[in-house]
Amino acid sequence: MKIPTSLISMLFLFALALGGCTGTKTAEFARGEARVADPAPEQMRHAQTIIRVVNEFRTANGLPPVILEAHVMKAANDKALDFRNNWRFYHAGSDGSSPSQRVARTGYDWVEVGETLSAGQITAVGAVGNLKASPCHRFALLRKVYLHAGAAYLYTPDAPPGRYRHWWVVKLAQPSSAMNWERTYPTAGAELNERSKQTRMRRPPGCVIREIVS
Repeated sequence: MKIPTSLISMLFLFALALGGCTGTKTAEFARGEARVADPAPEQMRHAQTIIRVVNEFRTANGLPPVILEAHVMKAANDKALDFRNNWRFYHAGSDGSSPSQRVARTGYDWVEVGETLSAGQITAVGAVGNLKASPCHRFALLRKVYLHAGAAYLYTPDAPPGRYRHWWVVKLAQPSSAMNWERTYPTAGAELNERSKQTRMRRPPGCVIREIVS
């Protein structure tokens, strides 16, 4: 059954899942090996493009920029591949994984994880503009706690009728203080300075944010 584009747009504007469920990760999603492969050049190019836009938005609101990190990049790419393989535009993965579980199994020792999804926009500017228009996604992008980021873009010209062809994932993460093996990359926008007083934002009603600090 073809889902109206307007309905899909409404659903993804209000979908946001951050963090995890418990302080103990299950065996299935236990923290993986710390070492991950570097992203492919094309993946890095798209990540650089959209994170520059995110960083411009953050610094304009008095927040520090985020830095691309290998493990968070892998988690973003894994989510994009799930779009491609299963056509699932949800934060829950086709295997039942949550955003934080997908980060954990890359080996990233996290305190807090955020994930924002956008679909249908051809450009990074359009994708971030769509996220900024949603109160929950805007709140996620403007959280001060995040240090690392990962992003992925996927183009699916063979998408079936009623499905999007352009998919964007932006993941944000705060590492634990014990994490000393992160691998970061030069990040577009990381050189920006905070340009104004920090925007004070309250969590919009209905935004689900769970924190794990142990």
